[in-house]
Amino acid sequence: MTKMFIERYERDPNYKLLHDRVTDVYVEQLNFGMEILKRKFKRSDIDDKDRYSLAYEITDAAGCCTMDTKTINATLICESIARKFFPRESYPEYQGIDDTQYAKKIEGRLRKEVLVPLDKAGYCGPNKQGKPCEIETYLEEVKADKSKIDPGALLPHHIMAFADHPNVGEVAELQWKTMVEGMKKKGKMINCLAVCDDGRICVRGKAREVSLALGLLVSELTQEPWNGNAVSWHSTLQPIQGHDLKSKSKFMTKMDFEGSDKYDLDIEEVLDSILELAVNENLQPEQMVKKVFVFSKQHFSHEAYSLWEYDYNEIKRKFEAKGYGDAVPHIVIWFMPDLYLEGEKIEMPWTQPGMTMLSGFSENLLKLFLENDGEIGPEHVMEAAISEEKYQKLAVVD
Repeated sequence: MTKMFIERYERDPNYKLLHDRVTDVYVEQLNFGMEILKRKFKRSDIDDKDRYSLAYEITDAAGCCTMDTKTINATLICESIARKFFPRESYPEYQGIDDTQYAKKIEGRLRKEVLVPLDKAGYCGPNKQGKPCEIETYLEEVKADKSKIDPGALLPHHIMAFADHPNVGEVAELQWKTMVEGMKKKGKMINCLAVCDDGRICVRGKAREVSLALGLLVSELTQEPWNGNAVSWHSTLQPIQGHDLKSKSKFMTKMDFEGSDKYDLDIEEVLDSILELAVNENLQPEQMVKKVFVFSKQHFSHEAYSLWEYDYNEIKRKFEAKGYGDAVPHIVIWFMPDLYLEGEKIEMPWTQPGMTMLSGFSENLLKLFLENDGEIGPEHVMEAAISEEKYQKLAVVD
């Protein structure tokens, strides 16, 4: 697809003009956002709680750069923006390196110096009534001893979002620990693993936040030897590094980010990695992972669906050959396709041997997902759909 773009860009002057003008608009809006940050904050102060007042001043140009990263990469939008932000002739450090290296360096710099700061500045701003973020308000009340910690008060991604907050980060850490301890006491997700979405596919937005937070949560709930591990998008088991929520969160956002040129998850490779560890550790079948959760913004191809029955039979054959024929993990794939998620249409789960697929998102559905060990059926989708306050006064008359 990238090759097609380059060929058309070089031969079609109208297409070239459109591409150049679109990137000019992006550059203009990103520069506008950065100027706001520079006017109101020193660089080191961007994370301060006062940044929430900027939510309405900064456009979502940074988010648009990463909404559909496959398309963005194929059309070289981000690379073109980066070239305009960091022209080679203006930066001595880029002199003398080949164009491929130059493009890679400036794209990384654009992400670090422009997209990420703008993302932080716009995150969790005032609501439509101009009131402070409810999550932050709750954490501040706990910090001031005005409220006691409620293990179920916040969802995992709510807590993780404030892990590095200068004012309530320590409270977020305590809230996370309380949530994990409460779920452990209930025996939740003790035989599970999670696959976290590829950062190139979804580098910002609630889908990414939910994916990483659930991946970390599952890793802390599951039993040994799976405890403390997550599966990268490139199908490898990775120990999560860090000593607290803040450091673990940072690791999760970078996990295997540049480890491969692959964009599509290979579920068979994921299960191969799990089987390899089980054999190496000489695990009993009852110690095998029962469920593998895949939290992703990216839909699988139609080809992947059609080939699943064949793939599943091959997976079962491999597990049987190693003595785990009755312990093949069940795959639960949850597609979270929309950048901001809430209000995304929830479809009925689709189940076939070895796999369940769910599409759409609501926080009510996420709560049910956590309460039911990742078991989601039609009844849970219906319960989530009618659990909103506006439906509570409805009565069913038979």
